[in-house]
Amino acid sequence: MSASIALFQIHREARALAIDRDVDLAVQFARRSLLARKRYVRSLGRLADRHRPLAPTSILAFDPNQPRVPAGNPDGGQWTVGGGVSLSVDPDLGGHERVEVAADGHHYVPRELYNKEPLQPETRRVFARAKTGPLLSERHQNSGPHMEYNKAVIAEFRSFLSARGIEPAQMTPDQARTFVQHILSSRDPRIFDFNYQIWRRELRLRLRLFRGPRSD
Repeated sequence: MSASIALFQIHREARALAIDRDVDLAVQFARRSLLARKRYVRSLGRLADRHRPLAPTSILAFDPNQPRVPAGNPDGGQWTVGGGVSLSVDPDLGGHERVEVAADGHHYVPRELYNKEPLQPETRRVFARAKTGPLLSERHQNSGPHMEYNKAVIAEFRSFLSARGIEPAQMTPDQARTFVQHILSSRDPRIFDFNYQIWRRELRLRLRLFRGPRSD
């Protein structure tokens, strides 16, 4: 066998090995991507569950020991997650869309309603649990849309009781669950738009977390 033929075979075998290696790397990458996508789909499923009435779990488990961005930083005080991604309000959202809710989450039935009304303890507990759970936000702020939301829900509550001929103290836990479902399916712009803003904003923030921090 001549030296030129031997060299050609060596090059061909080396190229074949390189192709095999590239294929293996591609398969590994595809597997990792598939697993990441499955995890993301599951996280969206959990997020959807949060929007069903009385969902028991949070989008993200609240941990009081979770680190925050150090004081003095422009994002100081905000919660962080793996990779140092800040859980702040999405800067791409406009003023009306920047819905800010407390770490306890957004209550579908305002606390000012169920804390003041003479409800049965079990009924009040239904309303207290009907919330989004902790969201990716900085702080709670009673904005104009939030106050309009509260007024609309309170008006719906009065109508709900009146239609059934009952007083707040007579409202049962099952009736409270029915009312929560009524609010979640409401098409009153003051109610629907406010809830939609929260859900939309949460999806966008979770997408940012999934993608990871931006590289400059």
